[in-house]
Amino acid sequence: MNKQGKFRDVLAFLLIIVVFAMLLIQYSPWKKEIISQQRLGGIQRYVSVDPSELAREYQNFDIPLPQHQNTQETSSSSIVVLNYHGTLAGDTNESYKISYTQFKEHMFALKKAGYQTVTIEQLYSFLRGEQSLPPKSFVITFDDGIKDSYYNTDPILKTLNYTAVMFVITGQSLDKESKYYLNKEELHKMAASGRWDLQSHSYQGHGRIQTGLDSAPGPYLTNKLWISVQQRLETNDEYFNRINSDLQTSKNQLDREFNQSTIGFALPFGEFGQRYTNYPGSDTLLLDAASKAYNMVFYQFKPAINKDFRANFNTENKDFYLVMRISADSIGSASTLLNTVEAAQSLSLPYVETFENSQRWIPVWGKIKVNNDKATITTTSDGSGAMVYLDGSYLWTDYQYFMHLEQNNASRILLTGRFQDSQNYVGCKYVGGFVSVVSVRDKQRTDFDGVRIPIDDFNNSHVGIAIKGNNVGCYWNNAVVVWSEVSNAPPHGGIGLRVEDPTVDANSVVFDSVQAQAI
Repeated sequence: MNKQGKFRDVLAFLLIIVVFAMLLIQYSPWKKEIISQQRLGGIQRYVSVDPSELAREYQNFDIPLPQHQNTQETSSSSIVVLNYHGTLAGDTNESYKISYTQFKEHMFALKKAGYQTVTIEQLYSFLRGEQSLPPKSFVITFDDGIKDSYYNTDPILKTLNYTAVMFVITGQSLDKESKYYLNKEELHKMAASGRWDLQSHSYQGHGRIQTGLDSAPGPYLTNKLWISVQQRLETNDEYFNRINSDLQTSKNQLDREFNQSTIGFALPFGEFGQRYTNYPGSDTLLLDAASKAYNMVFYQFKPAINKDFRANFNTENKDFYLVMRISADSIGSASTLLNTVEAAQSLSLPYVETFENSQRWIPVWGKIKVNNDKATITTTSDGSGAMVYLDGSYLWTDYQYFMHLEQNNASRILLTGRFQDSQNYVGCKYVGGFVSVVSVRDKQRTDFDGVRIPIDDFNNSHVGIAIKGNNVGCYWNNAVVVWSEVSNAPPHGGIGLRVEDPTVDANSVVFDSVQAQAI
C-alpha cells in the first residue's frame, strides 16, 4: 500500500473515532443538559450544567426559613405567581434578567421552604373554586419565549420536580428562526417534557408602534396606531380589530401547533394601559378582547393600580380572571424573594405582628421601613402623605385590630380596615382631637359623624378599629368612642394605615404592637 493509501486509511479511522465520540456524547447519560458557554451579542448567555452536581448543590444549600403563621392550613387559600424574563450565565445589567445563579438560589430557597409548583390549569381551577391545592402552592412564569429562559432553567426545574409556564410571542417563535427566541422544535421539546405549559404573549404585540406625528413609540396593544399616510390615529373600531386579531392569531397558532386549548395570556410590558396610552379607553377594550380569547390575563404587581395584594384568591367563580404576578427578576437575593412570597400568603386570625418579615407591610405610596420590632412610615415629599397595608390580610371579614402609635408627627391619620385596594376600604380618621368613621368605595369618600376626644397629641397612643357586618367602630386608647353603619362596606379586606396632610417640618409615623382578632 502506498503512502497516499495509508494516509487515507488513517484519516478514515480518525473520522470514525470522531463520529463515535460525538455519538457517545450525544447519547451518554452524562451528557450535560445545557449548551456550553455560548455567546450572543457579546454576552455569555448559557451555562453548562451537570445534573448530578446540581442535585448535590441543592442538598448542600442552606437558607434561614421565615416563620409562616398559617402552619395549620390543610389547603391553600391564596396562590402566588412569580414572573421572570431571562436568565444569563453571569451577572447582568440587562433589564428584566437575572443570573443563572440567582434563579437557582431562588428556586432552591422556595423548595427548601416547602413550596411546590402547580400548572396553569390547576391555577384556573383553583381560582374558580373547583380544586383545592396544597399549602404553599405557587406558579412560575417566564415571558417572551427567550432561549436562555429555557436552557438555563430547565435543569433546575427537573432537579426540583418543578413546572413552569412560558408565555410565547408566536410571531417570533413559530413564524421565524431566531438566535434569541425559542423556535418551533424547541417549544415542542419543552411541551413533551411535561415541565412546561406554553401560553400566549401575543402574536406581534410585544413591540412598539408610532403613536402620533411627533410622539415617542408606545406599546403595541395599549395605544392607537398613527397612520402616517393619512396623518391620523386609528379609529376605535380599527384599534379593537387590530388587537383582537393579534390575540386571536396567537391563540390559534398555539392551539393548532401544540394540540391544546390555550387559556393564558401575559400582557406585554406587564400592563394594560395603566402607565401611558394615547387612548384612555384602551384598558377596557384590551381586556374585553383578551377575555374573549383567554380565561386568564397575567400582569405584574407593580405598576398595577387596581389591585394591591400580591397573591391571587378564589373569592369569585367566573370565567375570566386578571392574575397578579410578582416581578421576581427584580428581587435580588433568595432571602428577599422567600420573605416576599411568605408575606403574600393568606394570614389567619388571631394575628400578632412580630415585624420579623420586612416584606409584609407594603406601601401604596410613601415609604415604610421595618426594623427593631416596629415600623416607620415616611410620607412623600409632595405632601400627599403615605399609605401602607398588611399583605396577606385580604380575606379577613369581621374583626378588630389595635395599633400602638409610638411616634406620630402627622396632623391626620386614617386606620384602615376591609382594605381591598386604595379605592375601596373603611377606616377610622383621627385628626385634631376628633375621631370619625370614613368609607371609601370606588374612589368615592364618605365621612360620617364623629366625636371629640380630649387629647390632640397622638404620640404614645393606642388606636383601633372594629368591623362587624356593615358596622364600623373606632377605638381610642382601648375604648370605643364612635360607631357608624356603612351600608356599602367591602365584604372583606385587610388592615393598614394612611397618613394624611403631614406637617411641614415632620413627616413620619412609628407604630408597633399590632394585634388583630376575629369578632
